[in-house]
Amino acid sequence: MARLRAADLILHAGDLSTVSVLRELEALGPAVAVYGNVDEAGVRAVLPAATSVSADGHRIAMVHDAGPSRGRLARMRRRFPGADAVVFGHSHIPLHERAADGFQLD
Repeated sequence: MARLRAADLILHAGDLSTVSVLRELEALGPAVAVYGNVDEAGVRAVLPAATSVSADGHRIAMVHDAGPSRGRLARMRRRFPGADAVVFGHSHIPLHERAADGFQLD
């Protein structure tokens, strides 16, 4: 919790489940989130399926489900052409990939 409170920006890639969890996260500091596949209708009503945010001069796109692992980096690059990085959830597997041009997937 201390790290979340100290963060400049909290990114959440979905599966918050309830609006109350979203509100708790927002109470910790600046937060940007997208909805996930297990989120209730109330969460889906207040969050987008995909979004992007500017952080320290970089554009970070966010989406819950980035699809199959095969071709994911190139697919996300095409889907979010103006982004420097894409943060996604759904798989719940730690991942960091970097393209030759510096584009990152987390």
